[in-house]
Amino acid sequence: MYNILAIDDNETNLFLIKKILYHYLSDCNILTALSGKEGIKIAKEKLPDTILLDICMPEMDGFEVCKILLFSSFGSPKLIFYIKSIKNFFLFKIFSHNNFNILF
Repeated sequence: MYNILAIDDNETNLFLIKKILYHYLSDCNILTALSGKEGIKIAKEKLPDTILLDICMPEMDGFEVCKILLFSSFGSPKLIFYIKSIKNFFLFKIFSHNNFNILF
């Protein structure tokens, strides 16, 4: 089963992300975390294939979380998507080990 981890400090955003993903990818396992620290802990335990990561979070922002995940000893995910919600739209920046792309 494909594992996706969504990390966002906004519960409403996590709810919407789960609804959208379940609609299009009903057979995947969707994990959620309300902070960067919680997300790192879940990533270490569950080893998700993809992470959807909010950029602006208190305590630890998405860039710091990404850096920790990519240089960790437990193995990094195949893809990390940076997420920023603006007026009911989600903007994604796709990060993989070798490539940077922007998707709107």
